[in-house]
Amino acid sequence: MRILYISANQTVYESLRARFEPMGFVFSLTASPQDAISAMQPGLFDCVVFDPALSSDPRMDVINLRRGLNNMPYVLLMGERAMTQEECLRIGGNESLPYSAALRDIDTAMENAQRVRDLIRRFGDEDEDFPSGAGVIAKSAFNQIFLASMDLPGRNYQLNYLLFIRIDNLDEIAQIDGPHGAEYARASLAKFLVQFRRQSDIVGHTARNEYTLLLQGLQGYDDALAAARRFEKALSEADSLLSSGVQDVHLSVALVAVPSGLKPLQEDIRKNAA
Repeated sequence: MRILYISANQTVYESLRARFEPMGFVFSLTASPQDAISAMQPGLFDCVVFDPALSSDPRMDVINLRRGLNNMPYVLLMGERAMTQEECLRIGGNESLPYSAALRDIDTAMENAQRVRDLIRRFGDEDEDFPSGAGVIAKSAFNQIFLASMDLPGRNYQLNYLLFIRIDNLDEIAQIDGPHGAEYARASLAKFLVQFRRQSDIVGHTARNEYTLLLQGLQGYDDALAAARRFEKALSEADSLLSSGVQDVHLSVALVAVPSGLKPLQEDIRKNAA
């Protein structure tokens, strides 16, 4: 991952370089957001670490950085004081860290940044789409909604949440029970999700073995986690989520907040064949 560090805190910069450059991360340093904006080129960086105290209008600087990079970079706000989630989102950041916690929490922040970057690339990949139908929208259509959900927190100052539900052993089901058995398991999952979701939730077919829901109308983190747990419980209890043959169905459920990339839930569910 290519990271632009806009800050006068050289100590934290050198510490981050020492930790992440051996993993293949590439760092660039500038002490001025104006210098960074003037030298910006599309796709030059994947992540921007920015001290908003350097700017008289940090929100506009973040907008201009995003506009110059034109690839939805992950913006990690880092400064002397801790910021609230609302403050971070108002400025346009994905997440924030105070310098005092940077070395302790930076691993998680970089994992979150990489997760968001991976989702942007995967959902935006036009080489393979997955069809819509029966209450499920195609990956290409879901991508447009996903991109809007990445931008919306900057206006309503609330995180959005994606719920990923995968059949982890779909290939194994196809090998043992045949293509019909795999298709039956996939279609059964799609039908269940459409029936169980709330009317405001949007279901997308985002991979051959994956459906993703944009959970809308939530009242914060606790509400999102409770919604994910409801899906997890219902999936574990649903008798309809079986293949048409002898192979067990292995499901996984993951909850991801956007735009922060935080992943507060990852659970596996095993559905034993009848």
